[in-house]
Amino acid sequence: MSSLIKGTHHVSVKAPDMATYEKALDFYGNVLGLKVIRTWDTDSSPYIMFDTGNNIIELSADGPMREPYNVYLQGGLTYSHARLGVLSSLSRMKVEGLANI
Repeated sequence: MSSLIKGTHHVSVKAPDMATYEKALDFYGNVLGLKVIRTWDTDSSPYIMFDTGNNIIELSADGPMREPYNVYLQGGLTYSHARLGVLSSLSRMKVEGLANI
């Protein structure tokens, strides 16, 4: 069966805070050497787009994870994909003493 998805325009990376945003900015711009193609600011966050050659990475600092949450899972391509994310998160929380399961 052929894929129904023929490509994507961009992926969005949402850092939970400015410190993480700055680290990601350094990684994409300086470590990977990706070219900046657009920047803008909003009331909630700065935004920047990097060109990967055949896609775009959009980076912002308005990630949804805020206190008192320990885990955030957005979407999931399939049930199995989302289930894996939840089980992996629960396993990590158990190791760190954040969940008693």
